[in-house]
Amino acid sequence: MVKEESQIEGLCPICHNDGKCSNEDIYDCVEYLEVKEGKPKGQWMIDWMKRLNNKQPYESEFVKWIKSVKN
Repeated sequence: MVKEESQIEGLCPICHNDGKCSNEDIYDCVEYLEVKEGKPKGQWMIDWMKRLNNKQPYESEFVKWIKSVKN
């Protein structure tokens, strides 16, 4: 796997360590970026939850087979 140039230099690929982000973890950087782009802070979490709720539960081929045998 090839690392991005910013990761090699120790820079955050999101905020580029501009000093305005706490850089504690990736979520701090994402929230900083949202505010910088004019989005409400925490919008990424809301969008993530919406995508999670719309997802169909995973059903393996084995489970499908068992259901077909039962019926």
